[in-house]
Amino acid sequence: MSKSLFAVAILFVSAGANAALADGISATTTCESAAASISGGSTCTEGVPFSQEGYGTATASANAAPGYFFGTASIKVSSSAVNGSNPANNAPQGGLGIATATVQLTLSDKLPLQPGYLIITPSPIDWSFFTTEAMQVTESLSVGNFSESCTEFSGGSAGCAPNGFGNPFSLTKSFTVPFEIGQSYTFDFTATATAEDGDYDYPSGGFSGTVSYQIISAPEPNSLGMVAIALCVLLVGGLLLRRTKRLHPPEIAKRAKT
Repeated sequence: MSKSLFAVAILFVSAGANAALADGISATTTCESAAASISGGSTCTEGVPFSQEGYGTATASANAAPGYFFGTASIKVSSSAVNGSNPANNAPQGGLGIATATVQLTLSDKLPLQPGYLIITPSPIDWSFFTTEAMQVTESLSVGNFSESCTEFSGGSAGCAPNGFGNPFSLTKSFTVPFEIGQSYTFDFTATATAEDGDYDYPSGGFSGTVSYQIISAPEPNSLGMVAIALCVLLVGGLLLRRTKRLHPPEIAKRAKT
């Protein structure tokens, strides 16, 4: 009973000085019973719970505070469904809820290309399942050359990418990857919660998460060399000073002056 989602994009221009373009934030839902189907908007409800026609409900929200060098994005999706019963043969019918939230940004800054690092910190990340069957949640994040993704089913994980924010996820973990400052890059964070009741399982669940990112410069090789030279000079100077004090104690130095 798959339905194509109708995305409603809310375009906005970032207030951050470093953000050249923010492509959009979208929150879209689909709800279906045996009688009707509704798509579009950040929330929907169709049908009557535990009725003959079935019932589906879904909510989705997304927001972001973007900048070229740092920013945050948060998304939250939830859905649930209840089958109805076909009066002709008592077979299950109706009951679908789909919620999708997406933050998609294109960020650029007029800077000369230079090496740096991208730091991704997700906190908190929450997966919720209130059924043993018929609930699926997918989530993915890509920022520049960093990417991760997860798909979770109620009752067990379907697998995650190597950096995936799986269930459960350590809230203290962060990721650092090389990044070339000055390049234009995309930020894409999305999640979908799908509840499709197939056999009176009454699926319900969702996902919520906040991601922070930061871009920092990498020390230049010349700077590292100067720091190393300065440390060596201090070390050698300290050794020479200690050696001089051993060879010429203060008392001997005073006698030599008299």
